[in-house]
Amino acid sequence: MYRRLIAIPDDLVAAATAGDDSAQSELYLRLRPLVTRLLVALLGEGAPLQDLLDDICVDLMLGLGKFRRESQFTTWAYSVAVRRVAKWRRSVRAQRIGLASAGTVAVGDAPSPPDEALARREVLRAVREAILRLPRRLQLCVVLVDVLGTDPAEVADVVGGTPRSVRDSTYKARLRIRGDLADRGFLEGRDEGFEVAGDGGEMATSPAGTGKDRPAGGE
Repeated sequence: MYRRLIAIPDDLVAAATAGDDSAQSELYLRLRPLVTRLLVALLGEGAPLQDLLDDICVDLMLGLGKFRRESQFTTWAYSVAVRRVAKWRRSVRAQRIGLASAGTVAVGDAPSPPDEALARREVLRAVREAILRLPRRLQLCVVLVDVLGTDPAEVADVVGGTPRSVRDSTYKARLRIRGDLADRGFLEGRDEGFEVAGDGGEMATSPAGTGKDRPAGGE
């Protein structure tokens, strides 16, 4: 069953952009659950979500003047949030490299964890990183459809195009993610590969056939 996106009316966005205090407060309250769902999907429950959530919501509110209405507000908000997550990941990675160079922490010298749950978390982390490297449209489609469980018809209203084009973009995103995982050695010994999946919250991976998830030829 599909989950509906959190609705943000155009007139609310217009009033908030014009400086209406009550509209800005209402918009901020509506943005928080929208961004929270995205962060949990991309980073998992264990990440420092609260600080990042606050930062992204503040960025969105301060950047309202940059929203040009060339797409739906939800599309713009998701795009800003995804870019902010990617920037945060780069910052964390750079800090780890700096600490490793200073001899504070060891990076890359630990043996591969034998525990299946730990190995699965490594795959999920690789999937999240692969998603953040996708082109904007593919990124939004796979997150909204596969991770957040949104109907392709509703996603088409957000990102533009038709339900079929959304399914096509989602399929292309899956292929790129699998290719990324294969290049990093995560799919060795797995003939079926992985499919990005979610239940409106935490991301998961599941076996996927080589052709079963190809988009249908019609609407």
